[in-house]
This record gives sequence, C-alpha cells and structure tokens, in this order.
Amino acid sequence: TKTLAKRSENSIRQVLRDGGRGMRGYTYPANQERRLLDFVSTMPEIGAGRVVFRQYCLPCHGGDGKAKTGAGKTLGAADLTQVVPQRTVKQLRTVISQGRKQMPAWNDVLTSKEREQVIRYIKTLPPVKRTKR
Repeated sequence: TKTLAKRSENSIRQVLRDGGRGMRGYTYPANQERRLLDFVSTMPEIGAGRVVFRQYCLPCHGGDGKAKTGAGKTLGAADLTQVVPQRTVKQLRTVISQGRKQMPAWNDVLTSKEREQVIRYIKTLPPVKRTKR
C-alpha cells in the first residue's frame, strides 16, 4: 500500500480499471469514483492505524473491535462495531484523546497523527448487522 500513496489519481484510476500485478480490473459506477479514490489514497493511513490499534487498543477492544476480551468485559469496553458508526470523527477524537469511563486518555501516549490513524482504521471495522425480529 505504500506505493499507492505515491501514485497520482490517474495512475490509481488506471490500476483500478485495468488491473495489474495479479489484480483484475474493477468496473465501478462513475459516481463512486471519488469515494473509491479517497479510500484507496488513505489505505496507508488505515494500515498504520491498524498497527497502533493492535498495540494499544486490542487488549480491551479485541481484534474485531467487539470488546469480547477478558479485559474488555471486565472494564465494560465499548463494542466499536456498534459505537463507531454512530459517532463523528470529532467525537471519536475526543474519546481517544481524553478517555471515557474506564478507557484511559491516549493524548499523552499517542501522537496526534497516530490517533487520527486509529480513527481511520476503526471506521473500517464492519458494523454490527442488526437482525429483524
């Protein structure tokens, strides 16, 4: 993904449409192009956020973000797959920086850039699928 960060939008667009290095081309609606290009361009940040998440957040929130770890259950950690879709980036930034309930503040531990990377990563966690009753 590091190479994606160095590519121009036209180059990324071409790889997405034509494929390359074992990847098939992808056909997508024209109105989705901006969203797709924005996502692809943030992939390195998402990967970096995953590394930070795994180092600092995983003990309580678990690898899937559902907080089903021993520490997560004991501390009442939030299930990120439920909480993150309902929060703005600003709200997530505040909680990560200042802490909330049993969650510690990470402002003095993580850099601003690392906190932003974690936010980008947790926004990629799949949301909980609600079942109809």
